[in-house]
Amino acid sequence: MNNCLLTLGSALLSISFVQATPIYTASLGSPTGCGSGIPQSVSSTPIALTGNWTCGTPTRLAEGTAVAGPGAVGAYAKASSNELGAGGSSAAAFAEMQTTFVIKGPTGGPATIPVSLNLHFSGFTGNSSVVPDTTGWTMSLNARQFGQGAVRSNLAGTGLLATIPSGNGILVDTIITTPTVMFAVGPTHILELGLGVSAVARSLTAFSEIDFSNTLTFPTSGPVFNLPAGYTIDVPDFNIFDNQFIPDGATGVPEPSSMALSGVALIAVWLLRRKRRSLPRHPFE
Repeated sequence: MNNCLLTLGSALLSISFVQATPIYTASLGSPTGCGSGIPQSVSSTPIALTGNWTCGTPTRLAEGTAVAGPGAVGAYAKASSNELGAGGSSAAAFAEMQTTFVIKGPTGGPATIPVSLNLHFSGFTGNSSVVPDTTGWTMSLNARQFGQGAVRSNLAGTGLLATIPSGNGILVDTIITTPTVMFAVGPTHILELGLGVSAVARSLTAFSEIDFSNTLTFPTSGPVFNLPAGYTIDVPDFNIFDNQFIPDGATGVPEPSSMALSGVALIAVWLLRRKRRSLPRHPFE
């Protein structure tokens, strides 16, 4: 009996949950002539870069942060300057996460289906001057097959960021739904989200700041992908299970090892009950 349970448990624990290794990317840029930035770093585990630069007379300051982890990327940049003219100060940050997904659906269904992606996007932009070209920021988003978008402080947003306002002192907290794309059911597809920001200040006591640190992610209520009925998508690398996003630290989705151990326990209980039923009962029972 014990040998049977050990063999069964080993078999369940050896089940492999097939998924691609995620790729996380981050990089930072610093002001020209103020030392080098932090070049692109690529990792299969969550990544975070932070940089601070101070140089020049008058002083130029720059800060940058880029983070990428399961289901979220973020970027922050701030530039401060006491310098007139085209030199000034600038900062830039870029973060990206990439993995693969497979669309699962009923047998005999269509070979391709329409799919769109929901993104939760929030952050803040601001600067100290409304004079054109003395301060500003730029933000760009890349969702690969689902599209791209960009917005600058003095230009209207385009593409996926068309609804994000330009200007000073902008607060953003919104759901972006991408255009619909036709995807094949069954084959492996790439899911990629990248966010880049930059800030520049070119006047006395000027600063520009754009803070979207770790705030490009997926909605926690409702589906991540908009799919026809009967279809679903799992992206374990990004904490997406049955088309629902479960952020790190949230409960509700067991780890694969926990699932296997639960299966061992349930089967052990069933086998023990079966053995007890097969034994002769005590006369006084």
